[in-house]
Amino acid sequence: MINYWLIIVAAIMSILILGIVFYLIVLYSSEDDKNQAWLPKIIVVLGLSLACFTVLLLPYDVANRKDPTRFASYGGGLDTALMWQIALWSIAVFTIVIVPFTTFYYEAWDPDQVGLSDQIKPAILYTVGSLISFTAMLLILWFTVGYADIPYQKYAKFGQYTGNSTSTVIDLTESWADDTLSLQVSIFVYVVGLMSTLGWVAFVFFAGVGLATLPIDLIMDWVQRPKPLALDAYARAKEDIANRSVFLTGIGKKLEEKQRAGAGGSRSFLKKVNLLKNEVWELENKYERLETSYKDRGGSPFLSWGLFLLGVLSGFLSLLWILQIIIYNLANVDPFLNTFFISLDSAFSLLGTIAYGVFSFYLLWAVVKGLFRLGVRLLFFTVHPMKLGETLMNSFLFNTMIVLICSITVTQFCASSFREYAANTAVDSMFATYVMRLRGIGYVMVYMPYALLFNIVVALGCQLCCPKKPAVDSSEFDAD
Repeated sequence: MINYWLIIVAAIMSILILGIVFYLIVLYSSEDDKNQAWLPKIIVVLGLSLACFTVLLLPYDVANRKDPTRFASYGGGLDTALMWQIALWSIAVFTIVIVPFTTFYYEAWDPDQVGLSDQIKPAILYTVGSLISFTAMLLILWFTVGYADIPYQKYAKFGQYTGNSTSTVIDLTESWADDTLSLQVSIFVYVVGLMSTLGWVAFVFFAGVGLATLPIDLIMDWVQRPKPLALDAYARAKEDIANRSVFLTGIGKKLEEKQRAGAGGSRSFLKKVNLLKNEVWELENKYERLETSYKDRGGSPFLSWGLFLLGVLSGFLSLLWILQIIIYNLANVDPFLNTFFISLDSAFSLLGTIAYGVFSFYLLWAVVKGLFRLGVRLLFFTVHPMKLGETLMNSFLFNTMIVLICSITVTQFCASSFREYAANTAVDSMFATYVMRLRGIGYVMVYMPYALLFNIVVALGCQLCCPKKPAVDSSEFDAD
């Protein structure tokens, strides 16, 4: 019997997520893309929504499962296994084909071009090349090591026989012996495992940084919130920003001269370029806060206090996630949050499911936070930062692809972290039975949580112990 309430909830959540993602694109999109770049905008809306749908499918799967302890429990009656296949195949297609094609298509745009063919042709060529490379790697790995080694125990009887007949048995013994069954998994399972492994590389860095810095940054935004300024203080601060702007402009001209002289490809030059980008980004933020302090008298107090409350809640969630990783994922001494979710369900049937959804979605939010936080801190590699009203669609597309890849890892990690609570679900069966036991890939998923915890500790230590580096001076750029 189908539970139609689950269908209604899914429809409402889908509309809500699509609306939020669409609003964010409108809010962050650059004026340069206004009333154009419709294809990238559509792909970004669908891609980010798909990442959210996939993570929220975790609690939906729990709500739909059949309770084995109740004879009359038929669950939600929905085929969540099929839903997972659709969602995960869609992510694979988006990350391997659709988003790369759209990125190449967008970046090939030329205002002097005659038709769309000048954009479509190179986009198709680059995308086909990437697709062939990935497919070749996938098939080679699948045919050679695409097996799941599933442990099991087999029952055996041993006896000694007398005479020439086997009908007389003495000293009969019975025992259980450990053995392993090797099965070649389907191409779908291996694609999920491979993409989850690739996602772990990004997930360790971005989720680790996000879990450590998200609550601290929210609280610091409240502590350093814009406060009303008098005219004389505003004038002095604005003059300081103007002087800093002139200084950075001079640095930019020096770097431009070096690039023309042929020094643009060196590691030292790239470091200086990213230092300059970071400084410009920080200066722009400082100016925006100054304008809010003077013209808006510090802005809305509801927004600032909302950030504080959100920071406290985020700190609580991050702490519980860290404890869950240590207590359950690594040490396996107690189910911890699994027990908490089960207790909530005992009090009210959907409380545990809602809590499960909150923790899962918070982990995806931490990935996004880490992505943007590292984007303005790395010296040799720049992740496209998001800025209100100034974000180009290639930045949106890049971040969308990272979030999509990490969403599979978030799904796998949540399924393994809350396996006690999410037992008998379609996602638990797929990841626990097959993906976690894939040759090579299984080891990555077993040991990567150690790297995640290490990165959280490092990021937290840097955030608490190392004050923000002062603005760089000219010596940072003049030295070769």
